[in-house]
Amino acid sequence: MFPALFCLYLAAAAWIANWGEGSLLRNGWVQLAACAPAFAIALFTRSGIVFPIPGGDLRGYLVSAGGTGLILAGVWLFCREPRGATLLSRLPSLAGWMCLALFTVLASSPAFVYDYGFVMGPAGHLLQGEAWDSFYQQYGLAQTLFFAAMMKAGLSVQGMQIGVAGLFAVWLFCFRGLARALIADPMLRRLFVATVILVRFAAFRTYPFNFPQTSVARLELWAPLALCWARFGPASPLTAWAFGAAYLGDSQFGALLCGAYIAAVLAGMAWKHPAFAGLGPRRVAALVFPGALACAFHVAVFHSPVSTAGKLYFSLRIDMLPIEAHSLFWPLAWLLAACLAACLRKRQPLELFLFPVLVIQLMYFFGRSHENNLLNVAGIILLILFVGLDRVAEIKASAAISRRVAWALILATTVVFGGGIRGRFGRMAANLSADRWTERSPEEALADGLEKFVAAHSDRHILWVSPFDAYLNYRFGVPAVGFWSPFAAHIDVDETSGFLKERLGAGDLAVLVGWDSAFAVPPLAASAVWSRAHVRLETRRLDGWTVLEYTSGPGSVPDSGL
Repeated sequence: MFPALFCLYLAAAAWIANWGEGSLLRNGWVQLAACAPAFAIALFTRSGIVFPIPGGDLRGYLVSAGGTGLILAGVWLFCREPRGATLLSRLPSLAGWMCLALFTVLASSPAFVYDYGFVMGPAGHLLQGEAWDSFYQQYGLAQTLFFAAMMKAGLSVQGMQIGVAGLFAVWLFCFRGLARALIADPMLRRLFVATVILVRFAAFRTYPFNFPQTSVARLELWAPLALCWARFGPASPLTAWAFGAAYLGDSQFGALLCGAYIAAVLAGMAWKHPAFAGLGPRRVAALVFPGALACAFHVAVFHSPVSTAGKLYFSLRIDMLPIEAHSLFWPLAWLLAACLAACLRKRQPLELFLFPVLVIQLMYFFGRSHENNLLNVAGIILLILFVGLDRVAEIKASAAISRRVAWALILATTVVFGGGIRGRFGRMAANLSADRWTERSPEEALADGLEKFVAAHSDRHILWVSPFDAYLNYRFGVPAVGFWSPFAAHIDVDETSGFLKERLGAGDLAVLVGWDSAFAVPPLAASAVWSRAHVRLETRRLDGWTVLEYTSGPGSVPDSGL
């Protein structure tokens, strides 16, 4: 159904973009009628990510509006064009960036240690000197190495949270560079960067940078690559190596982006576009070589050209949801179709390349159609929308209407996501008053109570049966064991029971932390692994904590142990 709807959207958008020279297409009433699909779709939109401030909360509205104003002020300084090449002329821009970076860090939510475990676990195995293919990696190699470096430096989870949040501040330079390369109107450039900060970060109540899976290094990996394209050109070896490096560091999104780049090079050569002029077989081979090298590396090391975790997730279809009928996706699809119609008039290669990138990034939403994932991939959506507004300004020979739409988008964001914006500035104020960078996570506080237990049983290897075992291993210096890392990555009950039986037989002390034993233990105890070995899995209390052990006897489901 969606491809058919998108074709209808594109046809209507072509009219709005004045695609044609006939007087009928230039008629304002006809153009207004072409907007009817957008109006109808917008009326039926009831997005679950909308988080406005309750009516009558005047103070909340003032905080939200004031927060948006402060972000705009920082962006205006950050995007200020220097009047010279001296450091002094760049100081206002650097000052604006520092303010935005501090806001990003201080307003971040506490780290979600469960999700951190999917990067800390593999990083722990890597720091133990294990082979790269001997443990499970949920995310890309680059993120694993980044966390391994932070763990090697001995950073706390709060320090890692600052590192992950700080990446967004670094990525602001990419967004600013892309705005300068693709958007002619200086005001639209500034409003684009401000909208990215508002939508990609401030609009969330808890996300996004306390979750490594929604980090800009993963979901905005396209931004530095597009900037390389803009700076060096699509036929430059530097651009090709940048895409190859992205594939090397991320065999999911990086692989798809690298494939899209190679397809764009081949299409540009066949199209005989000036940007690809002079490309012969040797130069094309040189541009394809970095991606082929990255592919060969992943096949040789991980035995697959693309992410094995991604293939596993797709085969299991966990949390696969249909797009809701009232999703914000539908009006966005119409707007993006309108932008495509506007960009087709100019046919600039990088602008057109943004649309395959959009499809790649929307896979994160299509696969898991949780409404908040539209915000997680908002960077590419907003860039296309603002490029489209800039093209409309060129078509109409006036920037006034595009600027008004952009300002209306800022206002709508402030109202629709007012609760999130107010919460961000409230969190920043709380952190500043407490003289801290970020809050401690609840898991860190829970681990404080384990220190005496770990010291009392230092003569045994502890196996944490926990949703945040990777953090506990890191904090207490416990070596990680097994292929699946973290423990929550185990997906098969019999395989998990077999692993537990093996480790318990080797003398490990299995400690249940963070999961209710009445919920977590019975499915494991019911596995045929125990009955075949004529033993049963049981729980008991040891120094205030629940531990797992097996004893001789027929297999049975134990009580909760509480």
